[in-house]
Amino acid sequence: MIAKCPVCGNMANLIVIDTRELPREFGIRRRRECMLCKGRFTTYELMGKRRTNENGTSGTAPGISEQ
Repeated sequence: MIAKCPVCGNMANLIVIDTRELPREFGIRRRRECMLCKGRFTTYELMGKRRTNENGTSGTAPGISEQ
């Protein structure tokens, strides 16, 4: 995942200042800070929900993209 500062558009000088798991192993929330403009923002890294089809194969639940 590539994060981009929503304040100044910087993509190179970002640091993670806090990481927390979301409930039910749904993903990860990261609090980031831009080292250029000192703006802070949150990113979410969501895990694709897995399901089993009627024929026994697995896939991603509708509406959820795998990352």
